[in-house]
Amino acid sequence: MIVRTSDRYQAPNQSTYAMQPRSRSLNICSTDERPGPFRNPDSFDRYEPIGRGPPPQSRSNSRSFSTNVVLEESIAHHRPGSFNPPPRVYRNDNDEVLARLDALTLRTDRLEAENRQLKQRNEKLEAAAAKQRAPSSEPRSSSSSRGRALQVKRQVSRSRARSQANPFTNDDDQSDPEPFSEPEPEPEPEPATELEYAEAQTFSLGTPTADLPTPELQAARIILHDLVSLTFREVVGVPGIVWPDLTIRRSNDVTGEAYLNPAFEGNVNTPANVHIFNEVAKSVNHKLNRGPKFWPAGLAVEGVNVTWEHPVIPEMIKTAFRSCKKQWRTQTDAELARRHEENQRTNRRRERRVGKAVRRAKAPVIQAFAKKHGVDAKHVKEAVHEQWMSDEASGPEGDTSETAKEVWKTRMAFAAGLGNASDDALAKTSFLQVLECAWRSGKFSEMLHELSTIADAFEPAGVKAKKQYVRVHNTGRVSHHIAETSPYNFGINMEWFAANKKNPEYVHLLHDWGRYPDSESFATMLRSVIEEAAVEGLVQAGVEEAGGAEL
Repeated sequence: MIVRTSDRYQAPNQSTYAMQPRSRSLNICSTDERPGPFRNPDSFDRYEPIGRGPPPQSRSNSRSFSTNVVLEESIAHHRPGSFNPPPRVYRNDNDEVLARLDALTLRTDRLEAENRQLKQRNEKLEAAAAKQRAPSSEPRSSSSSRGRALQVKRQVSRSRARSQANPFTNDDDQSDPEPFSEPEPEPEPEPATELEYAEAQTFSLGTPTADLPTPELQAARIILHDLVSLTFREVVGVPGIVWPDLTIRRSNDVTGEAYLNPAFEGNVNTPANVHIFNEVAKSVNHKLNRGPKFWPAGLAVEGVNVTWEHPVIPEMIKTAFRSCKKQWRTQTDAELARRHEENQRTNRRRERRVGKAVRRAKAPVIQAFAKKHGVDAKHVKEAVHEQWMSDEASGPEGDTSETAKEVWKTRMAFAAGLGNASDDALAKTSFLQVLECAWRSGKFSEMLHELSTIADAFEPAGVKAKKQYVRVHNTGRVSHHIAETSPYNFGINMEWFAANKKNPEYVHLLHDWGRYPDSESFATMLRSVIEEAAVEGLVQAGVEEAGGAEL
């Protein structure tokens, strides 16, 4: 149907448009005066421009074309519920602007509708994937999960691309989405070890040993440090721990090359020491640049790229210098040497006490003792502590000269009944002199003695054969070590405690002694231990060789 319009026109079955006069500014009618999304966003009964006459030739005759527009109704292609609206009527330029705004708004509505449809389609695909995924008794690896998620994402993207190719297509006209297909199961990878985790990564051996992720890398750092220390000693010509007089010029007897004497009176910034550091760095780099085949065993870690960038080697050289300087000072400073020897002796004795406590606190030993005396194994284990063990000395007290050591060893051999042994046999024998704990009660000592006897019975024959020491008891030598952990009341020698509790040297250790009473069952057990010890003759007044009980 062809319609000629005048200044006012009423479309069939539509509300009347209010004609606006043409002016420089566009006057857009209100939202209540025209249909479309401005009045009802869900309505699709809108007008679409079909065509108009030729463009105006000039400003003077433009009005005639604005009031005479040829319209063509085409309702046949419009279906209820579809996205195709009926044609729109143009009456003037204002209507053209409104029509374009309506078209843009309609396009926005259609895009939103398409987005809702795509979202629903994605939800359907994800639901189908969840239904078709077979349950697994074991958790899938992260790599297979990522592959499956990637395939689903690609399938959704292809479906979305087909929809975006024609965004205004009715959902009824779209074909059904491709059925979701479960991807082929991937083989489960082996669990990654710590070394595999470190693969394809680079680690600096300048990192502190405790911060390196694998034992192999930690060992590699220690090996590199040992290489630097050995090279430092090669450059200065001192392979052992005894340092010569560094004021004397020294040289290699084979090559005649002069050794460099470090200036231990100075520090790491002393020019003479800096020169030595440079020589050591050159030698270390030469050894490392030869390749892994010539490196010390363990420095090359398989599958890991280890580095020792510039700061690493110099810092290790400085550490080696400080360690050697400490050794040199113990040789030249008598007071420092004495303190160093005391520290070494204290550490050795502590290690022996820890070893005793570990042997006596083993579960079979504790259970056997508790079953024999009818007490709770928990109480027995609580009575075993490293601080309550007796000390063992491997040499004389005070005098550390070689002559004093030989005299002490001969005395221990006669006390152990080995006075008639040959010099060769005596040279291969080592002794430990068991020191008496003045603060410890006799009943506590007997309890520990019995635990040691039980522990010896549980030791394999091979372990007994490897023992290197002969322990000598009851020599009258007393330990000066006072337990830093307060013992139970039954373990305290009350006579010693009464005489020393106000001693300024011990007051900080004895302030809470006597505050941990014994249970009645435990006290009864201790009395039975003393009685059995007296009957069986376990309270020794002589000497006990290796493999025997320890106090």
